[in-house]
Amino acid sequence: MNGFQLADFDFNGIKHVITGSDPPHDIRFVRTIVKWPEPGIIWMRQVHGAIVHRIDSRADAGKYIGSGGDAIMIFERKLPISIFTADCVPMMIFSDKGEFVGLIHGSWRTIKLGIIENFMGILLENFDGEIHDIHCVMGPCILGREYEVGWKVASLFPDSINRKPGNKWLLDLPSEAKRRLMKLGIWEPNIKEPSISTYSEDWLPSYRREGKGAGRIRTIIWLD
Repeated sequence: MNGFQLADFDFNGIKHVITGSDPPHDIRFVRTIVKWPEPGIIWMRQVHGAIVHRIDSRADAGKYIGSGGDAIMIFERKLPISIFTADCVPMMIFSDKGEFVGLIHGSWRTIKLGIIENFMGILLENFDGEIHDIHCVMGPCILGREYEVGWKVASLFPDSINRKPGNKWLLDLPSEAKRRLMKLGIWEPNIKEPSISTYSEDWLPSYRREGKGAGRIRTIIWLD
């Protein structure tokens, strides 16, 4: 097993677990910081859209399990939330004082549709702290040096592409996510981009490399 850049991520009562699997079996790698709490883990039916769910209380949590959406935030403690990715950018967003945690499933479609802007708009309506207290840590995904796309997709992200021979382009989704977060006021030092690519590391699941048979990375985060 190779190294993992989130191994030391444990921030002021915020806990996370990252596992790689083809749910519910065949676990390919596990990185556990602490065991996640009971009850069960809240998950979404990811639809590559711009829907953001906000959970304010334990009583509300159950109705969101399995509902359509691509981002989620929670202000209640001991309730883990999760997303699944296999090349897309998993974004963990939290404050350094532990008021909330959130997750964004960052595909090119969700980012283009405004999932980051929607998340931050809802968050800032419900967050009493300062914007410089907000952090974003991005988990493993396909990196910009490997994510080849055609012009139809590349043209949607003019600030985050590099041209290749043969009318092909390389799209840097983590860079695009960072650019949008900074435009919304998140400080650059508070944004951690990934250093490991799902595409080039065969111990990580990659949809681009493996197709529909690829497993998934599950990112789970909660307030302790």
